[in-house]
Formats: sequence, structure tokens, C-alpha cells
Amino acid sequence: MAPISDTKIACFFYWMAKAEKRLIIVIGSEKTILPLMKYFSKLNTVELVLWVITTDGNTSVIRALKAVWPDIIIQRCLAHIQRQGLSWLRRYPKLEAAKELRKIFLAVAKIESYCQRDKFLNTFMNWEKRYGQSVKLLPSSHKVFGDLQRARSLLLNAWPDMFHYLNDSKIASTTNRIEGYFSTIKGRYKQHHGLSKENRPKYLFWYIYLKNNTQFTNTLPT
Repeated sequence: MAPISDTKIACFFYWMAKAEKRLIIVIGSEKTILPLMKYFSKLNTVELVLWVITTDGNTSVIRALKAVWPDIIIQRCLAHIQRQGLSWLRRYPKLEAAKELRKIFLAVAKIESYCQRDKFLNTFMNWEKRYGQSVKLLPSSHKVFGDLQRARSLLLNAWPDMFHYLNDSKIASTTNRIEGYFSTIKGRYKQHHGLSKENRPKYLFWYIYLKNNTQFTNTLPT
């Protein structure tokens, strides 16, 4: 989900890997759970059953997905986790806790087996045991300390949903593929600055429709 240009249009791109088809939903500027549930429910009514989705950590999106598909598996995007964590910890952290946590984040995208997963989790849990409470008590108003706390919280909240891809090779560990597709369509969209506000979402629908050339896009909300 991301705004395009200055129009603040929130777009969701879905890559249905098995069919090699894309689906787009444009919901305006709202990113809260109610409009998300509304549009996810529309997908549910056309018998699109999602059993797994790879996504970033947007809590509204995750809550809405679980409300519509209670049994859905949420795979957290490892690229988002790593990129955000390293951003918060900075390239050359000074605190020992931050230095050690940065090493842990650097390993996020390298986990390809249960053994590596267990080693990763063991390293993180040892870090949490050694530094967790002291990091939690740091003044959050301090920019560097606050970012360290956010990096810690990110891993604490994300790790239960980080490794579903190890159980099934069909589950993507990152959203990199759809992010690349999004960059392409975003570039095309920016070439049409003269579109009216009403026609901007229609452009996106038509772009996806013509790319897919499938009747599935006819079920999209208008």
C-alpha cells in the first residue's frame, strides 16, 4: 500500500503468483481498518480465498485481512523488516546494544533453513535477555534511543510471522517482486499528470486490466 504522486491514492497490489496475474484496489486516501475490510470483503464475495499473504507490518492491513479471512497466514516481508531495522539503528551505531542488534538485522534476509532460523532466534533472544530491559528503560524522547527501542519492538512483534516461507516454498519471503511491479506502474502513472481526480483510479484499473487481459478484473469495485 502506498500513495502515488501527490494524489494520495492508497493502492493495494496483489500478485497472484500461480496465475501470474495482478490485481489492484484503489481505496482513496484512507488506510484505516474499516475501508480495508470493505474492499477485502468484496474480494471474498467473488470467491477469492486467501490462505497466505506476504505483506509489510501495517497493522490496519493485517487486522482487516484476519477479519475477512480468519485463518490466513501472514508472512511478514523480510526486506521491509531488515530495511526498517537497519534504518533505525543507523550505519555506525555507538551503543553496544545497537551494534549487536544491527548484526541480527543484517542476518534477517539470509535465513534459508530451520537451522538458520533457530540460530537467528536464539541470537535475538540472548540479545533480548542481555539488553532488552535496559533498552526499554531508555528515554524514548531521545531520537537515537527511541529508534533503538523501535527496532527492538519491530523484531519482538514480527518474528512469529517471519518464517512461514520455510514451511512452503510457494510462500514469498519478501514483497520485492510486487514492489518492482509497483515501481513500474508508478512511473507510468506519473506520465499522466493531466488526469482528473475521478479518472486517476480508472487509469490504474485499466492498466491492470489490459496487462492481465482476464475476466477476473471485471469483479473489481468501481
